[in-house]
Amino acid sequence: MSIFSGLFGRSAGITAPKEPPVPTGEWQLIVDKSGNPVNDRPAAIGDMLARRPVQYHYGGTIPGYKPDKSKSLTENMAARTDYEMRSIENRALLDKAIFLLSQTDDGRRLLNTALSQEFTFVFDPERTQKEGAAVLCDYTNKLIPLNEGSTPEQVALTVKHELQHMEDIKNGAGRYSQQKTVEAATILNRGLEANARVSEAVLAMESMTGSSNGPPTQFRTYALMANFHNKNRHMGAAALNSRKYAEQNTTEGWQKFGNAVFPAYYEESGTLAYYDKRMVKIYNGGSEDMRSEEQLRSDASKDAYYSRDPSRIENFLRTVTDSFQGIMQDAAASAETLQSTLIMKGQTYLNFGKHFDPTSAKATAWTEAGLGALGKLKDRMISFGVETDTLERIKTPEQRKERPLPKGLTGEFAQALQSQQKPKSEPITLPYRIDGDRDTRGTARYEFATSKFKEIYEHMGIQTQSPLDQVEFTVSEYCHKWGSGNIMHNVNTLLEAGLRAPINAFPSDYIFDLASRIQLSADHAISPTQTMTAIKPAEVELIKHWKEMAAEGLNPLWIDKQHADMSFYGREQLKMAYVDIVLNGIGMNPEHAKNIGEKSDDKVTAHI
Repeated sequence: MSIFSGLFGRSAGITAPKEPPVPTGEWQLIVDKSGNPVNDRPAAIGDMLARRPVQYHYGGTIPGYKPDKSKSLTENMAARTDYEMRSIENRALLDKAIFLLSQTDDGRRLLNTALSQEFTFVFDPERTQKEGAAVLCDYTNKLIPLNEGSTPEQVALTVKHELQHMEDIKNGAGRYSQQKTVEAATILNRGLEANARVSEAVLAMESMTGSSNGPPTQFRTYALMANFHNKNRHMGAAALNSRKYAEQNTTEGWQKFGNAVFPAYYEESGTLAYYDKRMVKIYNGGSEDMRSEEQLRSDASKDAYYSRDPSRIENFLRTVTDSFQGIMQDAAASAETLQSTLIMKGQTYLNFGKHFDPTSAKATAWTEAGLGALGKLKDRMISFGVETDTLERIKTPEQRKERPLPKGLTGEFAQALQSQQKPKSEPITLPYRIDGDRDTRGTARYEFATSKFKEIYEHMGIQTQSPLDQVEFTVSEYCHKWGSGNIMHNVNTLLEAGLRAPINAFPSDYIFDLASRIQLSADHAISPTQTMTAIKPAEVELIKHWKEMAAEGLNPLWIDKQHADMSFYGREQLKMAYVDIVLNGIGMNPEHAKNIGEKSDDKVTAHI
């Protein structure tokens, strides 16, 4: 099952078609109701039409792999394999998020803007985790750094968020800095963040309602709105309550939608607390350790950096003092600033009425966590002897009164969230794809591999007791009868067509070759965007499959004791010796192989 998830949005007045969908206009892809590409069967009634994903610049997972000279070859082999698996997972995650974004009009618009301005998407977990963010927008360096380990729906929302920052900053919306007063910075920052979340709401709503230019069978999903509501309860409730405006699909309708959702951000106390504390960190100059002069001189004897050169203490103190004295000079921020610079669907739209004012005491009131951080900032400034007038410009914000959270979502939205849970993997998955480039006979590459594998597999089933042997015999027969004579190439064709099976289902010479290539690749550094040569993507997915088996309590060699006892190959020593090479980078050791061969219970024998 794909990592895609979602439910087809059944809008009123749309009659379910009685024929399989036929590609039309931009909608050339056929997907199932969850957004998975239909490549294992012909199109059927109930399938959806989708637009091709917008292209994007990709910078890979940073930093790239580099052998560690302080570690053994086996450790470097494991590190290289782990890096390849992370890279494959990250690219697949982003591709699926871009697919979801590309099904909406505004998502496509912003993705094309990012492409034209040469923004690059890159996975940088160190940077994002340091900022406590899932995605960032580095406007100066034209980068969109992402964290690892999210779902496609979450990534799609956060990417839309950062792309909105990209557009707003380009339009003149300034972030807060050390030169802004607390009041001005709060107005600007909250407005900028509120608008980015309005953009997320637009994505979630467009994913539900679809494009007005699209066919009735276009792909729609409740999953994005379910995720948005989970993250922003107040804004999610406001978005759903304003659905009628969005469904008008007019400029006026979307403006009403945005003006209804925007103020709800100011009720998201958890998010506001994060940015209150982040603002204080900016005022601190980004330093986590703003020690006073007394503390600094006391600690100098323990700190080699300062003890080697006492002048460094004076330089540090001067830098911090100058920084504190220079902050909060600019008080320029107003509701008009937000109205003229913040954009939704390519246009300014905000129209603050009597019910909401982003510059009011209520809208700029700080959270309790933020007030605590601000108090510590004042204490630090005093300890550095900062002039009094600078401190006087720091007005103590009011403490917020939190509103109760709206209730969680049920029905179709809850089902959409439930469908995102990753299912337990099957130990054996046979080839299933029927797509790919067509040969002179008109047969697609994966269609040929899938059909021939099935023919051989069903015939072999008569002669074997073990499904593991059945797969092994089939792979061997396919490679010799229908392949090019290159076993490694033929196995990879089957892997690309969807074959996943335990190690003992593959020819010994293939497993040995794979282990050798992993060892070879561990000796060479690669850049984040370098194309894999030694280990192919389908092979990385196979290794990942073996590790998932181990994580689920199965044996990557032969599944479990029953399969091992039934299998003719269950105790083949050579393959047993390869298992740790492939999974962990552990070198072949006859005694270790013997120990593995003696264990045939349900416990995992490889130390993964």
